[in-house]
Amino acid sequence: AHLRCDTAVIIYTSGTTGTPKGVPLTHGHLLTDVFDLLAMLSIAPGERFVSILPLNHVFEILGGFVAPLALASSITYVGSLRPDVILHTMHAARVTVMMVVPVFLRRFLARIKQQGRAQRGIWFDRLVWLCRAANRVGMPLGRLVFRRVRMAIGPELKAWVCGGAPINPEILRDYAALGITVLQGYGLTETSPVVAVNTFRHNRLGTVGKPIPSVEIKTVPVDGAARGEGELWVRGSVVFRGYYKDAAQTAAAFHNDWFRTGDLVRV
Repeated sequence: AHLRCDTAVIIYTSGTTGTPKGVPLTHGHLLTDVFDLLAMLSIAPGERFVSILPLNHVFEILGGFVAPLALASSITYVGSLRPDVILHTMHAARVTVMMVVPVFLRRFLARIKQQGRAQRGIWFDRLVWLCRAANRVGMPLGRLVFRRVRMAIGPELKAWVCGGAPINPEILRDYAALGITVLQGYGLTETSPVVAVNTFRHNRLGTVGKPIPSVEIKTVPVDGAARGEGELWVRGSVVFRGYYKDAAQTAAAFHNDWFRTGDLVRV
């Protein structure tokens, strides 16, 4: 019980919208979040992770470090962020699961399209469009049409799990057309971080998925928000208790026991 309550790590927010704030997360915060995440994604022991994100980012700490340890799985760290090195490492490690951010997916997709157009010309874009149309009626045609593309990326890759920033849904639709699974999620440093994630069974492109079992959420009306939108409030056993040595910021971030994320959402 004491172990679950003790601070495991203090992670500082990026400070892009203000002064960086220290977020103490306990062993209990991280363990609750990781076991909820693994259960929702049905990820089992024996997975092979490849890590490209920095470990000062709570997304990689949880998804790319704590999760593999909880599964007794392997983690392979890339030696360079050059695309050719990443691709070689993915093949050498026989990657099955990988945490990524939108900028990675955008650049990787651009590389796939460049090589596809070089080989097939305008037919590549037409095939992508055809497979996108097929997906809309429940026919995963891309898994057959673009099998070579998937084999070139990683024959055993089950999914990229994407977080850290918003992603253009058109990028997700292009990956789905190629037969490549991307599971988008949402969270914050203050929530250990995962609040919601898409799953293999329920993957609605353009959304951040369903909340994990250990959180409650509600949307609170905000002046100026579009109809149907509100600020997301979260509470549960993955939510931090307060900023490190900053009572004023902590008071501003909570309403009773609800953490105010500051993000607008639509359910």
